[in-house]
Amino acid sequence: MSNPSQFYQIDLTAQRWPVKAGATYLFTPGGATEYLIADGKTYRAQTTFTYLGSGCTLVGYAVPFTSTVQQVYQGVNNAVLVYDYLTQMWAGQDDGTDLAIQEMVTMRIDGTDRLVVFTADGLASVYEDLDAGDQVRSNGTATGIVTTPIVMEILTRGYNFQNQGSNKVAQVEITGNSLGSMMSLTVESPGGVVATLMDQYTPDRTAYSQPAWAARWVDGNLNQDASKPYRLDYSLVVPTTGYTVPATGAPVNWLADWQRRFRPGPNLERAVRVRFTSWSGQGELISVVPGASPGDRRAGLLA
Repeated sequence: MSNPSQFYQIDLTAQRWPVKAGATYLFTPGGATEYLIADGKTYRAQTTFTYLGSGCTLVGYAVPFTSTVQQVYQGVNNAVLVYDYLTQMWAGQDDGTDLAIQEMVTMRIDGTDRLVVFTADGLASVYEDLDAGDQVRSNGTATGIVTTPIVMEILTRGYNFQNQGSNKVAQVEITGNSLGSMMSLTVESPGGVVATLMDQYTPDRTAYSQPAWAARWVDGNLNQDASKPYRLDYSLVVPTTGYTVPATGAPVNWLADWQRRFRPGPNLERAVRVRFTSWSGQGELISVVPGASPGDRRAGLLA
């Protein structure tokens, strides 16, 4: 519990990753009882400042602190456009709150060529690793490093129909797969109508899509049935109680298929596009199949 008569302070010049004179930082306060004093100036709201080297202290009336001071990098790559050479098509965009890539290289790790990125904050990451994310410096952990998600977003082209005067969207069927992912999925129309099919949805590792009466999978694979079909997510997480590996082995990097059908109301127009976002793990948008139905004109409106 906080004590207004007592305050705590952290000297940010004496940390594992100290603030550096001449560098620019973003201060985000964690609450009304925390503020920053830098170069003799007091900051209580979110602000960007250039540290001049005359002291930088975080002050608050309770611990642990929830405020953050992040270095701001300028002139860096903060997004990655992904091109799929198998389909010969662009496959979305990756971005993140701390993504600052300076160079990409391929390195052989355990006999496999992996994509490695070097970032502006002096760290290296295996880019496509399921659990890696973007490494970020942190003074609040034993290793001095935390990971933040690399967000993947795919926005499809617009789907339209030949008969502009009478057809409207009757159904959109969307298919994809995922592994340990948190996903969002929306259907959008040019008029600004947005329908949300998934909102930061994380598939349940213990549930099955079918049959409806299927018993939940027992965490730790005690029944040695980790490969049973129709589980919503096959990500391999070893609990503290251990994991039972059968003689046939355990599924690793199995992507679970999912499908969503959307039947819009009367407000959706004759064209649609789909936006798919994945915050963690692996996610793939496989197909978008729209369907049309004749529309009736009433008072000049397509209904």
